[in-house]
This record gives sequence, C-alpha cells and structure tokens, in this order.
Amino acid sequence: MNINFFTINLLDITESLFFYRDTLGLKVVRDFCPTDFMRIVFLQGEGTGQIELIENKIMKQGVQGNYNVSIGIKVLDISSVFQKMQDKGVTITRNMLNMPHGPKMFFIKDPNGIEVEFIQE
Repeated sequence: MNINFFTINLLDITESLFFYRDTLGLKVVRDFCPTDFMRIVFLQGEGTGQIELIENKIMKQGVQGNYNVSIGIKVLDISSVFQKMQDKGVTITRNMLNMPHGPKMFFIKDPNGIEVEFIQE
C-alpha cells in the first residue's frame, strides 16, 4: 500500500496554507474551488505523498476543535529540519527521540493542533 495523501478539514485554510507552504516548504500542486463554499489545496514535498487541505465555509457554522489527524514526514537530515523549525519559531511538542538501532524523530503541531512527526530512518 502506498499512501497518496492526508486530508485535513479546516475552518480557515489561511494559516494552514502558510504553515505547510511557507514554513515547511511544501509546493502547491493543485488549488481549486469545487463549490462557492469550498476550497481544496494539495501540497507536496520531495516524495509522492500529498497533503490535502479542505476549507469548508459551511463547516464554520458549528464545528470546532481538533480533527484527529496526524501526519508523518520522512526526512533525510532530521537535524537540519529540527534546526529549521526552531529558526522559524515553530513549537517543538516532543523533542528529538533517538530509538536504539532505529529512527530519529521529533514532533510539532500545526496551527490547527494537528500533530506532525518528522522521522529519519
């Protein structure tokens, strides 16, 4: 199984788009509005996996809170990514973990409270 994308439903796409595009450096590969009340943006990093951000203006009328989504991002040099996140003022929610004979990882949260894990295997 090859995971293609993660979907995050949002109340407002503005902060998340800035976070994933400008802070993390992902590229927008598609940006469209299928209806008057919805905007969908696909972002992609170096691999083939994508993040799909969906802003649904109708959802703003009563839905609040965390959408129970987490995202794992595989990186080649976790130390440089860790430093980049610190330089950009991103809060590290779980500091660097070095598993014995295994991966290194750390965690942040995006503007919606969604956990993002960076991992180097």
